[in-house]
Amino acid sequence: MILAPEQIARAFTDLVPSGARVDVQSEFPDEPGAVWVQILESEDPHWPCVLAVSCLDDSGLSPYGDLQIATRLWERFGVDSICSTHLFVEEGLDPRDPYWALACIEGHWHMADTCGTRLTGTGSGKVTLLRPVNIPQ
Repeated sequence: MILAPEQIARAFTDLVPSGARVDVQSEFPDEPGAVWVQILESEDPHWPCVLAVSCLDDSGLSPYGDLQIATRLWERFGVDSICSTHLFVEEGLDPRDPYWALACIEGHWHMADTCGTRLTGTGSGKVTLLRPVNIPQ
């Protein structure tokens, strides 16, 4: 399912405190609201849309705003998500490694390997789910 920018904006608006501004646009705004979302296209048919999300401290989504957003997108639209890793996943895991990810698939979180996929530009394979992950609240 590909979501329209208006659908994404409404989903994000439901997440942030009342009155906080959500910007869904291609360019980073001069004065961003609590949440800024950039919508990008992907070459991967399994992951056709990429959202780059920036949450300010006053967004009310700390400490794992991206994971809260991914969970909300699944609950509201049935959309699977891939997010960056966080230090709670496993000691010794480099969170900047571009091929490790957290994936919310059918509402459940998994450690995932994105190496060798069109999504990362490293091949034509699919994202590999490695193991379930519990997300701290």
